[in-house]
Amino acid sequence: HSGPPAPPSSTVAHAGQGAVMSWNEATQVALASDDCPSLVWQNLTALESSLAFVSGDKVIYKATTPGSPPPVRVPSTGSQRISQVKLVMWHGDPVLLITSTSGLEAWRVVQGMRLLSLYQMQDSSEAGYVRLDGVCSIPGKEVVCAGSALGDVLVVDFGSMGSGRLLHSLKGHTEAVGALDATETWLLSGDSSGQVTGWELDPRQDLERGGGFRREVLRPGDGFPCTAVRARDKLAFAAFSTGHIRIFDMGAVAQVVEIAAHSRCISALDVHPTRPFFLTAGEDTFINVWEIPDMRAGMASRVDLRFSTRADDMLLTGAQFSKDDRDSIIYAAYDFRAPS
Repeated sequence: HSGPPAPPSSTVAHAGQGAVMSWNEATQVALASDDCPSLVWQNLTALESSLAFVSGDKVIYKATTPGSPPPVRVPSTGSQRISQVKLVMWHGDPVLLITSTSGLEAWRVVQGMRLLSLYQMQDSSEAGYVRLDGVCSIPGKEVVCAGSALGDVLVVDFGSMGSGRLLHSLKGHTEAVGALDATETWLLSGDSSGQVTGWELDPRQDLERGGGFRREVLRPGDGFPCTAVRARDKLAFAAFSTGHIRIFDMGAVAQVVEIAAHSRCISALDVHPTRPFFLTAGEDTFINVWEIPDMRAGMASRVDLRFSTRADDMLLTGAQFSKDDRDSIIYAAYDFRAPS
C-alpha cells in the first residue's frame, strides 16, 4: 500500500463487551454488555440501529438507539456451539441468522424473540448434525447460504415458515467453509485451507426454482485459513490468518491486489455500504481503513491506507462500518469490558 494514514471526514466507536467508535473523532462510545464476545473470527454484525455478537452458547442482540432496552440473549435451541451470527433485514424487521453445531436458524428479534426457521444437515452416520460455520443472505431474496464443516455451501430457502428448504448443496471446497458473502449476482466463499471461490448466479434461472451457479476458484488453498470475505460489485475481498488481504476481479477470475495488511491474523473485514473504503481488524490490535482501488483508472495495484487506529490491549474479534448515516466503525473485543 502507499500513502500516509489520513482520516477522511468520518467517525470510530466500540460495542458489546467489546466496543463502538468513530473515525473522525477522538471520542469512543461504549455500548456495554455483561456478556463477552467469543473468540471467533467475524464476531460482530450490525444494522443501522442494532448489533449482535456470539457469546459462548448464545447470541447477544442489542438495539443501539438512545433509550433502547438492555441487550437480549437469544434463546438456544439446544446444546450447541455457535459459529457465526449475521443480522439481515426481512420485510422491514431485523432477523438474526445463526450457524452452530445444531444447524442454521433464523430468529425474528422485534415484538418478541421468535424462531422463524431451522435447517439441519444430518451427518452420514445419522448420529447428529453437521456443524455449520459461515453464513450470509443473498440480497433481495429470502435465501440463506451456510458453509458446512465438510466443505459444502448450502443454499436454503427461508421464505416460508417452519423448516428451511434446501435449494442447493454446492460442492467446491474440501475444508470447512467459515467465510461467506453475497451480492445479487455473486456468492463468495472461503475455507480453512485458504481457498476462495466465487459462484456466479445465473440470471436466466430462478434461484428458488433450482437455478444454477457457475463456480470459479479465485485462489487455491495453501494451508492458511481464509478468515473473512466480502463482495462488492465484481470485486471480491478476502482476509487471511497470515495478515494478508487479497482482492480479486471475479469477472476476470484474477487476483488484482495483495496487501500485507496486519502483522497477525485478520479477524474482521468489511466494505463500506456507500463509500469506496474497506476496513480490516487484526489480532495485532490495529483497525485499518483502506481505499478501494479504482479499477477503471488502471491503478488496481495501488491501495491507500486512509486511517489506522490501535485498540490497546484488546483482542479484536469483529469490526464493521456503522450502517447509519455516520461514518463510524463498530468493533468487538474478546474478554474486554467497555467502560460504563
